[in-house]
Amino acid sequence: MSVDPWKHWLQMSRPGRAALSVTPSGNHGRIKIGAVLLAALVVLGFGASPVPRVAAAASPAGGVRVWFDDDAGQYCNGTITRSGHKNFDSKTPVPSRLAPSTAVAAGQSHTLAIDPTGAVFACGQNANGQLGSGNLTRSFTPVRVALPNGVVITAVASGWRTNLAVTSTGSLYAWGMNQYGQVGDGSNSDRTTPLLVHLPVGVTVTVIAVGQYHSLAVTSTGAVYAWGFNGFGQLGNGTTAPSATPVLVPLPAGVIATAVGAGDNHSLVVTSTGSVYAFGKNSFGQLGNGGTVQSTVPVQVSLPAGVQVSQVAAGGISPSAKLPDGDYSLAITTNGKVYAWGAGTHGQLGNNTLTNSDVPVVTQLPPGEIATAVGGGPNFGHVLTTDGNIFFWGTEGSGVYQHLVPTPTLLPTGLHAAAVSAGPDGEQIAAVFVP
Repeated sequence: MSVDPWKHWLQMSRPGRAALSVTPSGNHGRIKIGAVLLAALVVLGFGASPVPRVAAAASPAGGVRVWFDDDAGQYCNGTITRSGHKNFDSKTPVPSRLAPSTAVAAGQSHTLAIDPTGAVFACGQNANGQLGSGNLTRSFTPVRVALPNGVVITAVASGWRTNLAVTSTGSLYAWGMNQYGQVGDGSNSDRTTPLLVHLPVGVTVTVIAVGQYHSLAVTSTGAVYAWGFNGFGQLGNGTTAPSATPVLVPLPAGVIATAVGAGDNHSLVVTSTGSVYAFGKNSFGQLGNGGTVQSTVPVQVSLPAGVQVSQVAAGGISPSAKLPDGDYSLAITTNGKVYAWGAGTHGQLGNNTLTNSDVPVVTQLPPGEIATAVGGGPNFGHVLTTDGNIFFWGTEGSGVYQHLVPTPTLLPTGLHAAAVSAGPDGEQIAAVFVP
């Protein structure tokens, strides 16, 4: 049955609705916190932040908002805000026509969101079927992704022009660009509607990530599967041959994976003990093991003694402006700090320098800010903090907007962010806002 997103918006806006369940997508792992509970945690559990909340004009409703690039309608608001000029990109969140959502994913010139029923809506560029609507027509307003009847989606992730979606039963669907087999259905043909990824029988998925041309999934048993492009060993299986179906990543004996991150050409895995493994391209030190030699098998990231990681994200290079030196990695620790490593020539490490680092360095969040979700876009990073702020660092687009340390995003008055996304090739940032 077709779902009217505007009807859901109105229903969710009525007084007395249950707290909204939020699931940050893709490179951010998954957390579910009701809006009311989240507010209580901010007030009772973490106290006031010394950084004042930066707010823009008042807004009567939350929902999904999008900012930075809008060259293909990825704001989902019926228009294109600019025509080929980065100075016209919005640096503040712009309201979309997406219904109130539980998760978002920002891909290359397209945006996805999950509505409260588990349906997925998309907008923006569609040259490779990345909107999942069954055609190649781009859309400036949300269109429903053509998932099979009865399928309920709990998490989404976007890469260059490929998307993944996890169902409530742990199945995995994919659609869009498939040149290197990154859809995982055994073919190299683009897919305009979602198809089941060819995982081994009995495997269920919990966490997903999509890089430029490769995909990753964590299973319920803590294994990691990878598929797609593998020219630098980003599938982690000891080869550089691409695979159109998932291959098992050979983690060290006893290692249990809990989260993954996929960059342009490298991958990250978080373990149950808080360590991080990396594999793939390493030209800028993005594997974090103290060198710049690529690896086709997982190598351990050289985190400082005692540091334990809960989430990771892998950033890449701006796909449109083609800024060089973009590959880098980000991680949130169990106490809410952020570490970064790899390319830093555009401020991607957030440590007030323009230099690379082949080992993790601390990203300079303001004192008192506690990170809960992290994302690595093309040459920029961002985090969501416990007080609902979003901090940005690095360089957007062609380099006209650069910050060497995390800087608060101007947010709508009366709203806080509950989920945020920009994948390694997501030229725009998308976020879910709640009162």
